[in-house]
Amino acid sequence: MNLAALKSLLVDDLRGICASHHSVISCLEAFPCVALVPRVQVLREKFLAETRRQADELETLFERLDWPSTGGREAGARGLLEELHEAAARDSGAYPPIHGDTRVLSALWKLLHCRMGACRVAMTTAHVLESWAIEGALQAAWEQDRALDREFGELMPLVLRLACAETAAEADLAIGVLT
Repeated sequence: MNLAALKSLLVDDLRGICASHHSVISCLEAFPCVALVPRVQVLREKFLAETRRQADELETLFERLDWPSTGGREAGARGLLEELHEAAARDSGAYPPIHGDTRVLSALWKLLHCRMGACRVAMTTAHVLESWAIEGALQAAWEQDRALDREFGELMPLVLRLACAETAAEADLAIGVLT
C-alpha cells in the first residue's frame, strides 16, 4: 500500500469517527430523557459531553489540515446507532420503563467500544504516516474513552440486576443498590 492510499484511509477513518460522533450527539440531544437511576444519568451526560468534545477536536483537526470533514461512513456503528435511537426514544412500549436505562446504557457502552476500536485503527495509521499531531489527538481521545469505559464497567454488574428485575419491588431494590 502506498502512502497516498494510506493517507486516504486515515482521512476516511477520521471522517467516519466524526460522522459517528455527530450521529450520537444528535440522538442523545433528540431524546433528553432522564434516567430513573441517577448514576446512569450522570454517565449518559459524561458520554455526551465527551462525544461533543471529541467531535469539536476532530472538526478543528480537519480545519487545521484543510481536509473536508464530511463524507465519512459511520465507523461501523450504524446498527449500534439504531439501537441507541430505539432505546433512547422509549416509544415502543415493548419494555418496562425501568429497563430503558439498561438498554440506553448498553447501547452507549457498545458505541464506546466501537469508537475506541476505530480510534485505535486511526491511531495506528497516523503513526505509520508519522502524523504525530493526529496520533496525539487520537491518543488523548482514546484515554478519555478508557476512563469512561472504566465507569461503565463499574456500573454494569449493578445495572444487570436492574435488567433482570421482573417486578417493581425487584426494580426498587436494584435502584436502591445503584444509588
